[in-house]
Amino acid sequence: MIDLYVVELNKSELEGQGGAVRIEQNTPGGNFYPHIYGLQNIAQSAVTKIFEVSKKGKDTIWRVVADVSVVTGQ
Repeated sequence: MIDLYVVELNKSELEGQGGAVRIEQNTPGGNFYPHIYGLQNIAQSAVTKIFEVSKKGKDTIWRVVADVSVVTGQ
């Protein structure tokens, strides 16, 4: 069973579409994550990889579903 899909995005492509990417802390003292601002929709051209993430017992399994950069030559 797939628990989650994760999409890897190209920062330059997002910024070229008018978006802003900021690395922000989720909580004081917590982890830092990228956040995207200024876009209602993310264009398909910004997607570089798609991962399936699933749990198998105590293990987390990441599997590349699509490497868009290979397909598009980006």
